[in-house]
Amino acid sequence: MSALDLSLPVVLGTGWFDPDVAGAVDASIATYLDAGGRVLDTGRVYGRSEDAIGDWFRAHGDVPGVRLVTKGGHPDLTDWLPRLSRHAVLADARTSADKLGRPVDLYLLHRDDPAAPVEDLADTLRVVVDEGLASEVGVSNWALDRTRALDDALRERGLRLAALSNYAGLAAASGTPELAGVRSLDAATLAWAQAHRIPNLAWSSQSGGYFVGRERSLFDGRENVRRRGVLDRVAAAAGVRSDDLLARWTATRTRSIVPIVASRTPERLARVLSSTRDAAFDPAVEQLIAALDPAGSLSRALLDPDPAW
Repeated sequence: MSALDLSLPVVLGTGWFDPDVAGAVDASIATYLDAGGRVLDTGRVYGRSEDAIGDWFRAHGDVPGVRLVTKGGHPDLTDWLPRLSRHAVLADARTSADKLGRPVDLYLLHRDDPAAPVEDLADTLRVVVDEGLASEVGVSNWALDRTRALDDALRERGLRLAALSNYAGLAAASGTPELAGVRSLDAATLAWAQAHRIPNLAWSSQSGGYFVGRERSLFDGRENVRRRGVLDRVAAAAGVRSDDLLARWTATRTRSIVPIVASRTPERLARVLSSTRDAAFDPAVEQLIAALDPAGSLSRALLDPDPAW
């Protein structure tokens, strides 16, 4: 993914950003940049996140090395009808560039529509790049067969998929997704992405706060209750915080999975970012993996052999 600087292999999630909390936005970005991060993840459907980021750039100028990822073509939130027509995707991309005040480094199609021919989508993404709206393109919440087909079509047009963005957290995909059409990273997709040197930007890499007490219907089920108990026990035995141990696991399981992290509290964000780089957590990470998968039968990177979505 040549357009992005992943020297700190953590992406900052900005879904909660809003111009009305500009001070909190500034503190979050400053904390992330101070830690060495350079990639901000947003989306056209994320409320006023793009507006807030655009305001930040207008206030701070073109900060060297900061890269932007945004997403478009998300289904309509009222009736959930697909929005991957060329008109809709280009309208989203142009609106994003206007809100952000600059083109993005990576533009992702936010959901798939299996009825949309990949050749048409590849043509649309070629226009996104040719208009200077984005340097590179990718997909978010796509299945492997469609991802592979789109990559083939893009290569015929002088492009390639630069990134994926599917769920990949410690909580096993289960229950009913809170939003339709989400996809969990599975072992086959990860293997394909690794073979093609395509990173997966893992949304909700900390499982939406599930492991620090936030109940999520998205992760209902005995397996996740077990995993939370194991994480807490291993962390307690090692004398560390559960969320710090979780952060280190998310950042070290494989270079092909890049966690997206977010926090409204700069102090907690700084601690999580520090934990992702702290090798002192590695013995506890190994203990966590061994406790979760004593038979050694699961992928160390996913610990989830059969995602439900």
